[in-house]
Amino acid sequence: MLMTVRQQLHRHFIERFQRGEMTEAVSSTALEHIESTLNVLLPASYRDFQETYGPVYTPGILDIVVLRKSPLIAVQEFLTPADVIESSATIGVKGCVAFANDCSGNLFCFKRLSKAEPRLDDAPIWLFDHETGKTSKVAPAFDTWLSNFTQLQPLLQDRSPDAHTPHPDHLYQVVIQFPATFFPDQTSIDAFGERIAECMPRTHEYDGFDNGSGTTNYFLYSNTPNAILTNFRKYLGTNKVEKKVRIAYRSVDHDIWTNLWPKRDIRPFDYSYA
Repeated sequence: MLMTVRQQLHRHFIERFQRGEMTEAVSSTALEHIESTLNVLLPASYRDFQETYGPVYTPGILDIVVLRKSPLIAVQEFLTPADVIESSATIGVKGCVAFANDCSGNLFCFKRLSKAEPRLDDAPIWLFDHETGKTSKVAPAFDTWLSNFTQLQPLLQDRSPDAHTPHPDHLYQVVIQFPATFFPDQTSIDAFGERIAECMPRTHEYDGFDNGSGTTNYFLYSNTPNAILTNFRKYLGTNKVEKKVRIAYRSVDHDIWTNLWPKRDIRPFDYSYA
């Protein structure tokens, strides 16, 4: 079954930022208890996220926000149903539902939710400052808020939550990079990654992809980066692809990049697209 755009976004957020043991999904009964207690209808976007993944823990976002000098306020933890009810009560504003916090204990919340039908598909995100008691809008919708985090350029040591140490015989990391606009949707990104994995010899290791700062980056490990370029061009290198792709490699122990494609490319390579 094909995933919806929302499901793809939620999965990408979890795959990139969830840390520790996966939490249990929140039941529809527990969400309905929040709604009846606070006399609101939660937006469908948030309910979908909680019914699939639950109150997840995402502390690594703060490191990326700080090191990338992003204006975003990092979410650290999504609240359990009991904590949603308790934290929302501390704000004490009708229709305000606190559902997550940052590292300082400030609360991310929905405002002005009502019990009236129909249920909102999505709703703006606000940050409640526990010291001043004031709220400020941080995103126009829950899904947009999650997307803002997934678009952050990843750190070298934090490309994915399942990042693992490459085979000790692999001396180089190779990155195959496209502008984010090259792929129309997440399904296309996934499919191209599968094609990369299929066309590479078994001596190379495909290690997934990441999005951020206007790029889609595919990661591989190898002892022979030029062999990756050869196989890529042989099996995937259409004119359209070769006009947009950049390929570079670095030693697994250093951050000095060597360009492979385009040939004679003098631009310094980075995870952001230029």
